[in-house]
Amino acid sequence: MISRTSLADFADAPLLHAGLFLEAGTLMKVTCDAPKISPVDEAIFDLRFAGKSLTFNTTLMGGLASAQAVIASSSVGDHELICMVSLGPVTKNVTKMVNVFALPKLILQIGSSEAVINQTVNITCSADGNASPGFKMQIMDAAKTLASGNINEHFLQHAMIAQPEDNEREFICQVILIIDGQAKERNISQNLAVFYAPKMDDSSCPQTWTWKKGSMTTLTCSALGNPTPTVQCWKDGRLYNIGEPQQVQKEHDGIYHCNATNQYGFDVRDVIVHVESYQPNIIAIICAIMGTAVVVVVLICLRRKIYNNKKVGKYHLWKRQQSRAARKSELLQLPDLHKQ
Repeated sequence: MISRTSLADFADAPLLHAGLFLEAGTLMKVTCDAPKISPVDEAIFDLRFAGKSLTFNTTLMGGLASAQAVIASSSVGDHELICMVSLGPVTKNVTKMVNVFALPKLILQIGSSEAVINQTVNITCSADGNASPGFKMQIMDAAKTLASGNINEHFLQHAMIAQPEDNEREFICQVILIIDGQAKERNISQNLAVFYAPKMDDSSCPQTWTWKKGSMTTLTCSALGNPTPTVQCWKDGRLYNIGEPQQVQKEHDGIYHCNATNQYGFDVRDVIVHVESYQPNIIAIICAIMGTAVVVVVLICLRRKIYNNKKVGKYHLWKRQQSRAARKSELLQLPDLHKQ
């Protein structure tokens, strides 16, 4: 039976949701939506990719019908993804081009992943398996590109002389494919171990120390090297515990003989420790004593002046009292003129 659905009930074209690029051997989910369709349960879907029909699931929600599928391909190049939606006699479709690309499997080989200093190390980056044409290969580290090229034989090499600073250096083999201005890449990495004899310098084992007697101080001495060197220091024929806090005494003064060893060699270094005793500031002490003496003298002078002033005052008061008493006595001894 043919549905009486009118054209207005299926006015909008389907919407196809899918990426533009698909790596060969991988899966990608795609969705086709038929919006504003009624009756929604009468919508019929047909999905195809690279000429083959797809298995899909359909969901209905309100006035929206959707179909979901998964696509995959091992054939590189552009392939059509088609979604057709039918409602009665009306069929609408939408098409999207999906580029299927292939990146080769990468193999990174370091001639000797464990090298000794000054040894030549060959780093090889190679590609294996099918790949889209036009890819670029390069060898890099964290800072720069060491070798690159469009290599038809899928092979790239870089040679170097191992140095201490190359220890734990990461090397990266990378392949890049540019598709419609977008870069698709694959990486593989490996670290290089460089073994070398110990080396002590001022940064790892300072040669001169100055300590204050009575203070808490630590003698530190280490060495560069791989494997990590064992460092020991002796003073006066006895092993000293480096790296441990010590209260500085006069006997810490002197020369410490230090050596660093690993299986590739050794290094030696003499460390000189000066212990300074506490020296009082004589000038400051003298100035303080003189200042104190001046203050004492000033206070004594002020006290004497106050005492003298009080004594003089008492003397003048006594003199006035004596004078008054004498005058009074004279008046009492005068004859009585009236009686005469």
